[in-house]
Amino acid sequence: QKTHSNANHVMVWTPNGRHALSPEVYHKAAKGFILPLDSPDNAESTTASVSLYDMALDTDSSKRKVTAMKRIDDWLTRSLSLHGLISPKTGGTTSISATKTMANVWAPLLATQENSTMDVPPPFATGKEDNEKDLSSAPSFVHSNSISQYKNSINGLAVVGWHHITSRSDRNERLQLHLKNAMKGLCSSSFNKDLFSVAVLTTMSTLQILDAARLGVNVIGTGLPTLWAKSKKALVCNLKAWEQQQLVNTSQKRLKIDNDDNGSSTVTTTAAETNIVLDENGCIDLHDICWVREGEVLVPGCTCIACNGGKHSKAYIHHLVQAKEMLAEILLFGHNLHHLLQLYQEMSLASAQGQEKLETFCNFVESQLPSSKNKTTR
Repeated sequence: QKTHSNANHVMVWTPNGRHALSPEVYHKAAKGFILPLDSPDNAESTTASVSLYDMALDTDSSKRKVTAMKRIDDWLTRSLSLHGLISPKTGGTTSISATKTMANVWAPLLATQENSTMDVPPPFATGKEDNEKDLSSAPSFVHSNSISQYKNSINGLAVVGWHHITSRSDRNERLQLHLKNAMKGLCSSSFNKDLFSVAVLTTMSTLQILDAARLGVNVIGTGLPTLWAKSKKALVCNLKAWEQQQLVNTSQKRLKIDNDDNGSSTVTTTAAETNIVLDENGCIDLHDICWVREGEVLVPGCTCIACNGGKHSKAYIHHLVQAKEMLAEILLFGHNLHHLLQLYQEMSLASAQGQEKLETFCNFVESQLPSSKNKTTR
């Protein structure tokens, strides 16, 4: 259903009907959510919010894209003013370090492909270096003009609409080009990359999560645990053996562990070798009758509410699914959330050891996804 908006608000659906959401109303609501940040310069909890944004997709007209971008610019200015980070009248910036409680504002970046007829140039493409692409004509992001102007007042970038891009290669190229140019535009004497957040607000597949992490995104949003639970699916891909294992046969997904703790050689059996059919996200479908006599839990050793203590076997959850019991979705949501958080934790541990380790982990997980490298759809 089409979402209507104008220069002052976007229309959103709520349990109480459709309401107009202006930057002022949004700011008031966002102040109720407190996000503690592990910042050495600020021990207090800080208010965190993404500035209100308008959405436009690749399929929209150039006029619609330009309109959405201009609204994002205007609403970012109004949001920073409401937070006291810029002067409401002059638009001048206020030093963040001078404020008693740092307002953590993330600027939205619209992941819409640039059209050659658009009359708004990307502010970060200030010039071309040798052997670099002309980013003003390449498929890239529609950039918000206010970001470079208010670079000393924002604490993060939030990419919106990225998950709607169908082609994986196009999706990743846009994000990579954009982050490269955004960092150029944000660099200043007071810029601290370690305290700056780069977020993708929505991801719609395990592969999108892995790709975002590979490209340097450190805040990755998703609603997948709920979507999988409603579809009666459980995330079961292996997350723990990535450091010791090396890929032996990609077509069979056979992974070998060399020199385990006992000094012997062990082979880990994967889903493909045990005839467990994983979907493109690394999930199994509990609708399938193959689970009717399966006494194992979803993931052996998992400590979620569904697996802990061996209480709920695949056969039992399959029975709940067939009986259309709400408990099936509750258990599957609990498991999916727990297992996905473990994936995030492993990604963070790998990232802390360097890009090479992060690539190793992401490749290990991706190797378990059937034909993932050949897929272009979300």
